[in-house]
Amino acid sequence: MVKILSVGNQKGGTGKTATVYALAEVLALKYKQRVLMIDLDPQGSLTTAAGVDPEITMAEVLKGESIRKSIIPVKDNLWMIPSSIALADVELKNAGILKKILGPAREAADFIILDLPPSLNFLTANGLVASDYVIIPTRPTFLDVSGMDLFLDVVKQAQALNQALKVAGILFTFYDTRILSMAEIIKSLQEKDLYIFRSMIGQSIRVAESQGGSVVTKFPGNPRAAEYVKFAAELLERIK
Repeated sequence: MVKILSVGNQKGGTGKTATVYALAEVLALKYKQRVLMIDLDPQGSLTTAAGVDPEITMAEVLKGESIRKSIIPVKDNLWMIPSSIALADVELKNAGILKKILGPAREAADFIILDLPPSLNFLTANGLVASDYVIIPTRPTFLDVSGMDLFLDVVKQAQALNQALKVAGILFTFYDTRILSMAEIIKSLQEKDLYIFRSMIGQSIRVAESQGGSVVTKFPGNPRAAEYVKFAAELLERIK
C-alpha cells in the first residue's frame, strides 16, 4: 500500500527540499521503491534541483489538468510532479482537494513525498490532509524549535480532517556537535511527545550544491549522503 509523506516546516532554510530529494533517491535507488515527489512549493526549489523543465505543473493539476500528464520521470523508480510560481495564485477552497486528486497516482507508487511550502496556507493544509505521515526538519536551535509550534498547530488541525495523519518525527538538519544546548532542545521536544530521529544531518555546502540529483547521488562520499541513508532506514523502520 502506498505511503504518503509530507516534509514541512513553516520556517524556511531548514533543509526541507534537500531532505525530500535525498529521501526519495534512497528509497528509489537503494530500496527499489517506486517514488513520486510532488513539489507543492511555489518557489519550485525541488523542481529546480531535479533539473526538469515542466510544461504541466502542480498549478495546472489543481486547476483540473490530468495528474498523469504532469508526472515527469527523473531516474529509475523516481518521478516527480513539478511546481511553478503560478502555484501561488491557485485558489483552494478546502483542504481535501489534493487528497482526491492523488487518487490515480496512489496505484503507481509505493511512496509519494510532498515538499510543502514554508508557509501556513491551504497548500500546506492540503498536503497534510492527503498524507499518512509528516516529517519536520529543523535546525537544532531554540529559536527554530520554539517556532515549530505554529506548524504543529496546523498539523493538529489537519488531523481533525485526516485521522490517519501521524508525525513521523523531528529531523535535525544543519546539526553541529558544538551546539551545547542540544540536550535541552531534545528534552523540550520529548516533553511534547515528539519523536526525534536518531539520524541527524550535519552541515555541508555540498547539500545545497546538488543539482540534477541529491547529495546522495551527486556526492556519495560526503558524510551527509551517509546520514540521509541512515535516516531513510530509520524512517522505514518507524513507519513499517
